[in-house]
Amino acid sequence: MSQLSTVWVALMELGFLGYLSALFLLIFRGVEPTGRVRRKPAGLFALLAVLSFALWLCGLRRA
Repeated sequence: MSQLSTVWVALMELGFLGYLSALFLLIFRGVEPTGRVRRKPAGLFALLAVLSFALWLCGLRRA
């Protein structure tokens, strides 16, 4: 049981770091300095942020 909790804690940390990284990349790669949204990178990083957030919440719930 302890090992299972360790796995979920690791996934929780991975999800949190992935979420922060995806938001950082969304801001700095998905939006041009003029404020124009670059659709392809912004969509990719937004999807990555949602998936990472879901992983983070799942890890929080199971840990």
